[in-house]
Amino acid sequence: MWSFAQGMGQNIMATSLADPFYWIIYIAGPSHAAYSIMWMEIVKFLLTALVIYHFLKLWDLTYVSRITGTLLYCFSGFMFVGSEWRLFSTEAFFLSVLLLSFEKLYRQNSWHLFPIAVALLAAHNPFKLYTSSVFLFFYFLFRHFSSEKPGANTFFRLILKMCCLGALGILISSFLFIPNIQYMIESPRVSGGFSCFNKLNSLPFFCFEKQDHYVTAVLRFFSNDLMGNGLTYSGWHNYLEAPLFYIGLLPLLLTSQILILFKKRQLIAHVSFLSIFLLPVIFPYFRYAFFLFTGDYYRCFSFFVALSLLFSGLYVLDKINGNGAVNPYFLLGSCLILILILYFPYDTAVTNINILDGSSYPFCKKNDVLSINSKLRFIICVFLMIYSLLIYLFRYKRYKTLLRIILILGIMIEVAYMNSNSLTGRYALTPFSLINYTDGKIKDAVDYIHAIDKGLYRTNVDVRLTSDINYLYNMAKICGYFGTTSYDSFNQKYYIRFLEEMNMLKKGDETNSRWANGLIFQPLLWPFASIKYHIGINSDMILQPLGLDPIKQIGDITVYKNSSFLPFGYTYNQYIPISRFKMLSDVQKALVLQKAIVVEEPIDPKIKSTLNEFNLEELSERNSIHSYFQDIAKLNQNTLNMTGFTQNYLEGTIILEKAKWIFFSIPYDKGWSAEIDNRKIKPQLCNVGFLGFILEPGYHTIRLSYLPPYFYSSLMMSISGLSLYLGFLSVIFFYNRRPNHTLR
Repeated sequence: MWSFAQGMGQNIMATSLADPFYWIIYIAGPSHAAYSIMWMEIVKFLLTALVIYHFLKLWDLTYVSRITGTLLYCFSGFMFVGSEWRLFSTEAFFLSVLLLSFEKLYRQNSWHLFPIAVALLAAHNPFKLYTSSVFLFFYFLFRHFSSEKPGANTFFRLILKMCCLGALGILISSFLFIPNIQYMIESPRVSGGFSCFNKLNSLPFFCFEKQDHYVTAVLRFFSNDLMGNGLTYSGWHNYLEAPLFYIGLLPLLLTSQILILFKKRQLIAHVSFLSIFLLPVIFPYFRYAFFLFTGDYYRCFSFFVALSLLFSGLYVLDKINGNGAVNPYFLLGSCLILILILYFPYDTAVTNINILDGSSYPFCKKNDVLSINSKLRFIICVFLMIYSLLIYLFRYKRYKTLLRIILILGIMIEVAYMNSNSLTGRYALTPFSLINYTDGKIKDAVDYIHAIDKGLYRTNVDVRLTSDINYLYNMAKICGYFGTTSYDSFNQKYYIRFLEEMNMLKKGDETNSRWANGLIFQPLLWPFASIKYHIGINSDMILQPLGLDPIKQIGDITVYKNSSFLPFGYTYNQYIPISRFKMLSDVQKALVLQKAIVVEEPIDPKIKSTLNEFNLEELSERNSIHSYFQDIAKLNQNTLNMTGFTQNYLEGTIILEKAKWIFFSIPYDKGWSAEIDNRKIKPQLCNVGFLGFILEPGYHTIRLSYLPPYFYSSLMMSISGLSLYLGFLSVIFFYNRRPNHTLR
């Protein structure tokens, strides 16, 4: 599944199919996509609530603790604020399924759900399978050693079962797991020189973060919005990527009770479980290590910290609900300490300085003063005092039924109020803005271009037509054109390699590898990239000398047509080694790309015998605009006559009088295959990051087709895994039908 709407083209199979909830958006269609996101998130919340309630039921908790845990899990900061980015809420749902499947295996020796839970995570994101597995391992240790009778046999037998069932789950998911793995490995952040590994791994084990980080981490236990929300957020990093520790106020109040309610072994298990996840908050090196030094993140780790607090709090609540054994001094002390933390005079400047290299975090406020919402702080204190009173009164058995109802109502009011701030207190697209973004003048211009030209080409949109360049990164997907910009966590490696070599992004900058401007500021390269149309401002005098002629005015914007357009499949008769190309200036590189194909080294002898090597001395003599147009005209002499195309298939014919190199401005990917006159060949890497190959003289029919690497092998692996799973279920089903025989 190839898309020319992402960057200059990329395999999007992994990201398009890996989240099953996206099918709600696909079914709703493009015209209802924005509103279907809301329904998608509602479905996630309902399913998560159902799963997590049954998970807590396997703990043998009372209904009060189960309802409390379900509410706090579903309306946690990670789940609710993260739902506005969609990925976090999906991860929270999959984690709930994994936890339920583990409990069924642990408590009931029921294995059926575990491979499915692993398969969902593996198909969705292999890295999230890793992070969830780490959490599950520590959760398993916590559950095992806090149980009444932990035993070595039980421990190792369960480890073996989880490994075998997990392997089966990965096998089932292979059809999406393998493309996802390849999608990450083939990205600039993993194998393209943009990794943070060396920087992050070079820090001392016990180094500290800046003060603003610790203040933010502490206050985000109380609320997502205590330091503002959205654009008004004033804490460390940004609103979404700062710690999302909020999971209700009750666990904060109750956790200290573990010191007196549990026996020594259980106490050690609870304290160890909490410490494992709190330690990386204090010492960032361990948080970097948790994420395998891929970045300075909290993300899912926020949720793991919050869950460690929630699970201890629920254990305490269940004990108090059962026998009312609450220590009033610890309860009062906890309440007072929490209120003191809230009202401490934090005089902290929010610098948002990255401790790695002293640079500022992108998209974050800098040199600001941390501000606290005083109204919200007061309401939090009121909730803390009410909860303290309710928990204290649990020691009186005759009031327990009423207190349980009041407690659940209080929690419902708390999470509703706290998350209403997160939802309604944000700047959001108005219906007018949404219409303008998806159906405004830019969309009208795109529709006009599509009406007059059904061919394969790219379109450029002027950054001056938007209030923020960030709107442009994925606008091609929304408005339905092929561009060159892209925002993606794992952009196409060779696309980024090209931009880096052309100095269009900072070399080695991990953030730049995700936010790629493409060629929007490089009009000299628009013919090279097969950009045929430009949507820009009226009367743009800068563009007309470059061959862009206005053809249609729509309000205050104009559609320009590139008279120097080069179609997909134009030809070169000269080459330049990439080592010599790298020695040129940025402008020289842009000019050379219109003159000679850049080839990798060592150079194929066939290239040397077929093409002429470009003479760099010629560049210094002929670098005017006039020669620029002459070079483009030469490239246009022999081009592919396109007879058919989709985003995964191109077909056309070409006539050559002599051997040349045919070039396609499609980022190099092993999934592309080529046929010349029904003879299969392997496209070669050229022009730093694209594909092409040598053509002999004569008349040729050329076909390019894309199939994701390992497509059929991964499909067969998934079919094999599913067959094994269903086979095991069938054997157990028929075995259990025999009298006096039971298998799980």
